[in-house]
Amino acid sequence: MNKNQIPVAVSLMGKECYPQPIPGRYLLLGKLVLWEAKRKYLKNPNERYTIWYGRLLSYANRFEEAFAVYDDGIKRFPDSFRLYRHRGHRHISTYQLDKAVCDFNKAAELVEGKPLEWETDGIRCRLPIPPERTQWQIFYHQNVAKYLVGDYQGALSAAERCMEYNENDDDLIATTCWIHTNLLRLGRNEEAQKIMDNLPSGLKAKESKMYYNRLLVYKGELKPEALLEPVAGVSAYESQITDVTLRYGMALYYNLKGDKDRAQVLYKNLLKESRQWSAFAHIAAEVDLLALEKLNLKKENG
Repeated sequence: MNKNQIPVAVSLMGKECYPQPIPGRYLLLGKLVLWEAKRKYLKNPNERYTIWYGRLLSYANRFEEAFAVYDDGIKRFPDSFRLYRHRGHRHISTYQLDKAVCDFNKAAELVEGKPLEWETDGIRCRLPIPPERTQWQIFYHQNVAKYLVGDYQGALSAAERCMEYNENDDDLIATTCWIHTNLLRLGRNEEAQKIMDNLPSGLKAKESKMYYNRLLVYKGELKPEALLEPVAGVSAYESQITDVTLRYGMALYYNLKGDKDRAQVLYKNLLKESRQWSAFAHIAAEVDLLALEKLNLKKENG
């Protein structure tokens, strides 16, 4: 952390979050792309240029500016499910979870009945990963937002809607993992087991390898500790997200199995060592650890 940096978010546990490092190869390119996006936005602030400029500001850790762009865009395009989708995503990234839920509820409402469309990808457009439908992105992130605030039934409903828009194995794996997790959270273990029994074999995971490995633990084909092993075929930068997702999966496994003490240690280690504070799994680890600490305090006070 540069001593001159200022925090761009505050975590649920009150920790100041500083700009996350951007891979060196993207620094110069990112500045040029951001400059061009700003030029287009100022010249013609239509929905498309508003979204792209806001996204690039977020990638550059300039969240306050990104929110200003999104807020202004929503005033001009109040029926834009795309703008609500992207603002909601950044509300998750900056721990503003209630606002995220509101944004994704609005996006889900506005997108109903709209024609299917592909979402233009962001940073991942440089990777050999297929894009998703805008509808898929909205319901997927609505699921994440509701999961993080503890609305597991709402999250399950959103994940099931997301399943309707799967286009490839990565989509299937990710949505299956969330549906399975939400069912376990709701205590619907038999239904969760049926998900595992019906999981197709031979799925090809590119982006969702970490979710696939988490599913294989519940299927009995991997031991929980295998989630700590590095996933092959991802860059060093991507591996940071993959690592925190897998480690959260292992902590969650023991948490749901009733081994709260072990889970608490794993959550603490994850939060201590993870640099990706905006990753969904990092945020979820804070949520779960706070819940466990509250439970322990309640026990201590009788």
